[in-house]
Amino acid sequence: MRHTNTESSTGFEAATRILEKGLQKMKRRIIISLMSLFMLSGSPSLADDKTWTGSVDNDFLTDGNWSGGVPASDEDIAIIEGGNNLPVVMSDSIGERQLGALKLGEFEAAGSLVQNGGTLNIVADTLGEETFIGLDAEGTSSLTLNGDSVLLYDEPFAEGDGFDTDGTGKDFDVGKNVPEDSLGLLELHNNAILRISDDLKLADGTGGHARLAMDGNSQVTVGSGISVDGTTQIQLSENALLVTGNSAGPGNDQTGRTNEGYLTLSTAIDGESTVEISDQARLYARTLQQRDGVSSITVTGEGQFHVFEVFESAEPSAGEATVSGPAQGPQRTSNVAQAATAEMSITLRDSATMTFDTDLDDSEWSGLALSGGTNRGGNADGGSTVIDVSDSAQFSVAQDLHMTIGIGPDANSTLKVTGPDAKVQIGGDLRMAIDPTDVENEGTATLLTVITAESQATVEVGGTALISNGDLVVELSGYTPTGGESYDLLVAETISGDAFRDTTLPPLAAPLAWNLMIDGTSVKLSILQPGDFNQNGLLDVEDINLLSAAVRSGDMDSVWDLNADGQVNNDDRVVWVNDLKNTYFGDANLDGEFNSGDLVAVFGVGEYEDGIPLNSGWGTGDWDGNGDFESGDLVVAFAEGAYETGPRPMNAVPEPAGLVLIGIAILMIGARRR
Repeated sequence: MRHTNTESSTGFEAATRILEKGLQKMKRRIIISLMSLFMLSGSPSLADDKTWTGSVDNDFLTDGNWSGGVPASDEDIAIIEGGNNLPVVMSDSIGERQLGALKLGEFEAAGSLVQNGGTLNIVADTLGEETFIGLDAEGTSSLTLNGDSVLLYDEPFAEGDGFDTDGTGKDFDVGKNVPEDSLGLLELHNNAILRISDDLKLADGTGGHARLAMDGNSQVTVGSGISVDGTTQIQLSENALLVTGNSAGPGNDQTGRTNEGYLTLSTAIDGESTVEISDQARLYARTLQQRDGVSSITVTGEGQFHVFEVFESAEPSAGEATVSGPAQGPQRTSNVAQAATAEMSITLRDSATMTFDTDLDDSEWSGLALSGGTNRGGNADGGSTVIDVSDSAQFSVAQDLHMTIGIGPDANSTLKVTGPDAKVQIGGDLRMAIDPTDVENEGTATLLTVITAESQATVEVGGTALISNGDLVVELSGYTPTGGESYDLLVAETISGDAFRDTTLPPLAAPLAWNLMIDGTSVKLSILQPGDFNQNGLLDVEDINLLSAAVRSGDMDSVWDLNADGQVNNDDRVVWVNDLKNTYFGDANLDGEFNSGDLVAVFGVGEYEDGIPLNSGWGTGDWDGNGDFESGDLVVAFAEGAYETGPRPMNAVPEPAGLVLIGIAILMIGARRR
């Protein structure tokens, strides 16, 4: 039988995994054997493996459930992989207990532990062993912290001066190398707390799978950073708090440890990571990074995501809690969709909030970089980024927002703002498809505004909005303009550029038309009221004169086609006078009626049949639109039979008596001329 390449590849990967697993097990057995030799020779033991059997019940504290007795010291490694009576339950009666390491689902089978109270201190550095929640074993390996449980990992509290973890501590791994359809699961509920000195790694290794789920008032605080690889979900709900950049919690600079304080999503090309923050949950970080793969961040309810100096500040405060210092030091710049193949989507709904406050000394840029950049302030090709802000959600960057900073030809980013209540604020500059040296990039940067009502949210820029290499796209959703609407899409201290590189506006029903105005401080989009050709918000004499001139010149632009018949002619003038202005021909002052005052005014100007071509307008007697005041205008005016009848009612029908009035007017003119 012939095998496909896919089948061969799958078989090879399976064989490779089995070989790797075997080598890891062999390595571990060699280490254990060496430790046994040390013991036999009188040397002190470096580690003591305690493996769960579950022979008696599911109680962690029962001796008969472990080979070698209950793990109880910083030299003990608690191994739970398979066995009976899972999950293992650690009750609050444990008080305070130490372990050297915890390994759930290492090689043979999945393992699960539930901590319902007490304080578990995993020392880690004593033995040089990392803790795993799922390593190579198939199935779901899980660690669940309930109630008032506390788990302290690798000495998360500093002794005195506080600052800096050197990055050499032992990682806390969840879902490392676990195969397809398997999972490493870390859950925290109620008031549970997990504090980690160095790194929390999710789905690390080859094709890992991990999930971190937090609710209640639970907390996870990490000193160095949170690294995401493989396939990972981070789910925060209720009042949960996840912090990276301070192992003792935000603002505890005297007792916590820190380093970069990163949240790095999808470090590999095949990585898939999702972050979901809902209710009043919060995620605090010193830097957000995404190098490759596909990532998404969704914040709903009153959820919050903030990038700021969590080491020194307990809460974000734009411009006052800034991550600063050199990008080569224990901090990094924030950038997403770094590689050409990377994709990032950020969605903010309801009353969600996302803020960035970072300004490093030696970086080529500050604030947030989309589709490009590196975590040390350099640049890269850049992938695809979409930031979608709607409802009453808020998105802000205290410094600059770099849209498509990357130099790759396919790099792209979109800032989508939907509805009137969304809030987008940029404290520094908005830079659209421009690299840090002000060179225009090949990629695209798009401001997408979705209009849903008579008003629309405004993007506020405290510095300069560099728009000339950016695109503007406007969409309508659930709203049909009626004319006269005006939207301030963007305001800035300074607008650089008098036009976007490309502008796309949705079609409007005739005779409505868009009017885009860009000046030194704003981008304003308005919808012309039918017939308001001079865009002053009124239907006035200048408007009917402009329409008459268009009819005379044969201008077929649809803006003049008020009855939408595909033609620009006198019928459009009738629509303007009778339907839009709701008055009569002959109403020279456009006060809504045709009376003697109009005749006195136009004859007082003295342009009646003066022989000067095209010198008259509506206000001086040109009611038939030919540019002159002559007898034909009186015929048009009196034909409606509205002379001295008062304001025009809606859908008025001309009276035959108008013809008699025309004759009287002509006789009056003749007598006047004699």
